[in-house]
Amino acid sequence: MCGKVKHGTISLASLVILFISMLTWLSFGRASKLVFGTISFSGEKFDRAGGLAYLALQLIKRTSVEVEPEPQSLALNSNQVFDYPLLIASGSGSFPVPGQTELALLRRHLRRGGTLLLDDIDPDSGNFTASAVKLAKALFPHERLEPVPKSHTVFKSFYLLDRAYGRKMQDSRLLGVNLDGRMALFISRNDLLGAFQQDNLGGWALPSSPGGDEQRELALRLAINIVYYALCLDYKDDQVHAPFIIERRRK
Repeated sequence: MCGKVKHGTISLASLVILFISMLTWLSFGRASKLVFGTISFSGEKFDRAGGLAYLALQLIKRTSVEVEPEPQSLALNSNQVFDYPLLIASGSGSFPVPGQTELALLRRHLRRGGTLLLDDIDPDSGNFTASAVKLAKALFPHERLEPVPKSHTVFKSFYLLDRAYGRKMQDSRLLGVNLDGRMALFISRNDLLGAFQQDNLGGWALPSSPGGDEQRELALRLAINIVYYALCLDYKDDQVHAPFIIERRRK
């Protein structure tokens, strides 16, 4: 049943995924731990670091991926972005489209196998999403930004899910840009990272509505899936996951 898949033992297919992930880290110049790269298009401070820290701890606990809990803030005009397979930007307000130099660098990174997650933390206003859509079109004017189908690998790369989740349930879909069979850019309208943002005492910093803790767990599972997807350079053949998924459905 989607959303209630238990974490089982490591299967042959999951080992294949991890092996591909290791090759991906090597190709990005990081052979040790995954570090989340955060970027800002508006100059505002990234305020979902607590969510990323919790995600890192859960990745270590639930998977074999080694993660650094502290994200790295990156400048858009720095070649340093090429060292980070997964870039994350979040915000609530609108932001301007970066200049051509920054766009060219980010475009090159995404075409070379990088992944960008844009997370709207105020989906009720939709301002961040509107700017994210403009950014996607500026980056890839000849590719379509479209809903990611439920059958897509990102919804089954580790957990079996049937929709997008987050702190809010504004949209059941993720939006994405497909580059030669691989989703290189995702837009979440549900405040994904806010679902498991923690306060200084280790409690939940923000309410999760309408589903409470169960919704938080499903949002966390989606985030883990996105990380797994970002760590694999080639997901064109979903059959590599077939034994892995069949095993999970039996549990």
